[in-house]
Amino acid sequence: MYSDPYRLSNELIFNAVSMASNQTSVPLDIAESGNCSLNAYWTGTSPVGSLVILGSNGDSVGKLPASNDPSWATVSTTAISGNSGSVVVNLAGNNRPSYYYIMFQYTSSSGTGSLTARFAEKKD
Repeated sequence: MYSDPYRLSNELIFNAVSMASNQTSVPLDIAESGNCSLNAYWTGTSPVGSLVILGSNGDSVGKLPASNDPSWATVSTTAISGNSGSVVVNLAGNNRPSYYYIMFQYTSSSGTGSLTARFAEKKD
């Protein structure tokens, strides 16, 4: 089995979820992360929507905020369309993310399909 001493995680965020409705992941703690990215891929019948990445520094006492906490702010938005496709969104580049927590959403506009997404994080 391959072992990468720099890899912290490779989390399945969305597992073939419906693109006909909005989807929200559980919040993740990335305080110890160096570099991280999201890889999403989909198939379907003309699904159209947005993949939204949200960041937060925590609730009023610095703990992992609930998904409906007002501290969540949009980090990036990626348009998704077409019968199939994929995207990788690099969230930190050569620097650590400047926020402690991350969450992902898919916002559906039209069409149907199946969306799978993985979040990877590595140490510096």
